[in-house]
Amino acid sequence: LNALMVLIVAVIAISGVMAVKSLKGPAVTQPENIAETQQEQNEQTQKVTPIVVNGKKGIVTVERKGIAYEVDENTAVKSGDILRSNVSSEITLAENGKAVITLGADTKVKVNNADTLELQLVEGEVFVDRRNTEKAVSVATEGATFTPDGTTFSVTAHKSAYTAYVYSGSVTANGEKMAESVTADAGKTISAVADANGNVTAKADYFSVNALSDWQI
Repeated sequence: LNALMVLIVAVIAISGVMAVKSLKGPAVTQPENIAETQQEQNEQTQKVTPIVVNGKKGIVTVERKGIAYEVDENTAVKSGDILRSNVSSEITLAENGKAVITLGADTKVKVNNADTLELQLVEGEVFVDRRNTEKAVSVATEGATFTPDGTTFSVTAHKSAYTAYVYSGSVTANGEKMAESVTADAGKTISAVADANGNVTAKADYFSVNALSDWQI
């Protein structure tokens, strides 16, 4: 009986210790620099201003996680989205109510990164107003990636020909298939053409208003 009593007392003592540890939770290591830790937490919780559909004409669909459906106004664009505009269709993506990206008719675009606005133009044409966002913004095609410097420009992609029209600021084109990068200022175009082997030749030149389509104007 004495041995049993000792065992019961021991069990009660162990249970009490475990209960206290459970209430306290796991031990927390105090950071060496509380200010830096707080700053890191603030940066992680800082929200990125979303890009949303702010204007649509005709039928435009979005494919998200393998499911395609017609996109609605005020829909937030997410990384991985594939946007398609049909004939005579158009869609504008905006940040804080200001237009940043406009897709023309018969255009297919994949949003590689919605937070930085990294787009992949598969085919068609897009108009970009870099002045209305603090996001990095870039438009990649199969032949070249076009990166703006506080500018307005448009990019067209048709078969193996890719062209950027620069309206203000400057745009730089580069890519793995290009021998060297090319930069164009306002009033110039960057024409990138891929040969049969996939190698891309790009050059900058001036353009006239007659070179622009009605949609671009």
